Amino acid sequence: MPGAYLSRRYRRAPGVKLTRKRTSGSLGVMAANIRETLHTLAEQLPDDASIEDVIERLHFMRAVEEGKRAAERGDFASDEEVRAVFAKYGVEA
Repeated sequence: MPGAYLSRRYRRAPGVKLTRKRTSGSLGVMAANIRETLHTLAEQLPDDASIEDVIERLHFMRAVEEGKRAAERGDFASDEEVRAVFAKYGVEA
């Protein structure tokens, strides 16, 4: 049964339709589908990479995509806001 290996926490609730958001691009941009993303990622990782390395890279890729979408919406800090945060920690910007 597909998905039988998933814990109850990750199974779809009855009556909930799952949809897949697709984007295009290279590894820096999430691939058109999960298989393509994983194949590309596998080619770039060292032979001794662990599952934790894969998960870490996928989290990074997601964060980059979310940041790019936020920037496209104009939802990011201004130069002045960044300087203020840096100054708070004694970093000269």
